[in-house]
Amino acid sequence: MAEASDAQGGAPPADSTETPRRSIKKARQETEKFLIEMCHFFTACANSGDHDNARFWKHMAKDFKLNMVDTQQCSNLYEYRDYLASVRAAYPKWHIEVLDCSVEVHEKLGRAKSWIMMRHTGWPEGCEREALNVFFWKRNESGVRICCHHQGFQGVAPLPLPFEVPSPMDEANDQRIKTAPKTLDHTIDGDSPDTQARSGEDAHRRPLERS
Repeated sequence: MAEASDAQGGAPPADSTETPRRSIKKARQETEKFLIEMCHFFTACANSGDHDNARFWKHMAKDFKLNMVDTQQCSNLYEYRDYLASVRAAYPKWHIEVLDCSVEVHEKLGRAKSWIMMRHTGWPEGCEREALNVFFWKRNESGVRICCHHQGFQGVAPLPLPFEVPSPMDEANDQRIKTAPKTLDHTIDGDSPDTQARSGEDAHRRPLERS
């Protein structure tokens, strides 16, 4: 993609003969195209381990945050880079494939979201997972589109479910469930003590007598 388009986040200068509505629509389409291309580019960097790529850093916010639901958290771009590098070092055969990508652009606000359906393999070897990831975008002071937040949801094995080794996220989620405090203390027959007490009170109440 051309450097001029890349610098402005996929929105080249509008033709002076175009109507305002047509210009906005064209800018939105160019931004959608650019962000989809960037999602594939980020994936390629993760697959190659090229986390020091200049273009990667150019389109990432320094206060970038990662939130992998119930598992991994990163509070800045440097932690995120180290996290990706640690996964690559531990699982050299880890590979990400983009299955689908959709973008929502709010051009007037300078904000956008991209939803990416990914397939992870080799994490660890023999494990295959499909997961949804959402990337949040904004414009910086120079007008460049930058990614400020990555939210990921734990993936599941594609159907039919194969017999395979668990992923690190599976193990982390299992541990979270095991250590979660129990909030309900049910009795053997399924009723809580409070429910049984209320039932006993109702049983002792006399029905109203008709006059």
